[in-house]
Amino acid sequence: MSKKILIVDSSEQNLNELRKILEPEGYVVIMQTDPMTVRAAIIISSPDLIIMGTDFSNFDGLDLCERIKKDKLIQTMPIIINSSVRDENIIARAFEIGAVDFITKPYHAGELKARVSTHINLYALKTQLEEKNKQLETTVEEQSKTITEMQMATIFSLAKLAQSRDDDTGKHLERVQKYCYALATELSKDSPYKDIVTKGY
Repeated sequence: MSKKILIVDSSEQNLNELRKILEPEGYVVIMQTDPMTVRAAIIISSPDLIIMGTDFSNFDGLDLCERIKKDKLIQTMPIIINSSVRDENIIARAFEIGAVDFITKPYHAGELKARVSTHINLYALKTQLEEKNKQLETTVEEQSKTITEMQMATIFSLAKLAQSRDDDTGKHLERVQKYCYALATELSKDSPYKDIVTKGY
């Protein structure tokens, strides 16, 4: 599947120059000129990389980048800042707010392609790693639940064995079991332990 790049810039010239460099590389280029609809564009298109301009009328592209990086729904998207000037203060702020790279005109096609490819690959690897971690957490949780269930089954079997050998002991164990269940139920409703005591234990 082709990788998608969202380019956000007020300059049609910048958009077209970047598109002409990137489209021949097989990227799907999505162009956006309105900074107010960028969030919706990101959610709808789910790009693999964003190239963000800095110069919008009555709007700062770095502020937009910062907003994206604070938005939990889209904050993982890698953003390359595209500025008309190479200013050290702008560069420093760009990296401080979470941008992964910084480019300026004139665009050097070979360098731009290499940077874009690198950040798209890094984002893909990061996404894969996060998915693997989620799968691992799910596996560990399922295994822990299975072990707990096995332990409870073993304890219950031993209790039943004790009951079969000694009726008084067996009845006592059943009473203790009911008392423990009643106490745990009350603690799970409204107490300092309600977030600890769950139905799973």
